[in-house]
Amino acid sequence: YKPYLDAFSQGENGAFVTGTAGWSVAGTSIAAAATSIARTAGGSFATQVAAWDAYATVVTTATAGSGADYPLGTRTFLAGRTYRLRVALMYVSGGSSVTLRLGSVGTVGDRASSTVAAPWAWEWSTVDWTPSADRTDACVAISNSVASGAASTFRIGHVEVYEAYDDLGADVGT
Repeated sequence: YKPYLDAFSQGENGAFVTGTAGWSVAGTSIAAAATSIARTAGGSFATQVAAWDAYATVVTTATAGSGADYPLGTRTFLAGRTYRLRVALMYVSGGSSVTLRLGSVGTVGDRASSTVAAPWAWEWSTVDWTPSADRTDACVAISNSVASGAASTFRIGHVEVYEAYDDLGADVGT
């Protein structure tokens, strides 16, 4: 039994219910080392994006790619299927671009990334990844962008990874 596993998400504790356990700013997976990741709790952060009881604030260094990452354990991500990382983001200060990465820790060519302008209010951002081979070394990374080259601070309100086919928000017609 794994507490706080979202119904269809591969990431546990995606809403930071139990703190920032599992996240690292040491730069050991696919993000360069950041300064900190800290949980803020209290109230309900209800927005037009979502509602949750906590969020995490990531403070990066000026090193491009500085951020936090979350290894997804030994779950198998199947070749040819598309997986989606969906993150609620909000800009706080510094470099205003955030790079989302999803994919293999050991195979640089087998991961997806997307650089987005960090919004001033909570917004959903996504990146899709289709593994070229079955992978058990997948990781999520959220960092400042190469283009920003500046220390930045941004908030993560919710993080989830799921098969894109399962996207309940997609328009599937009638």
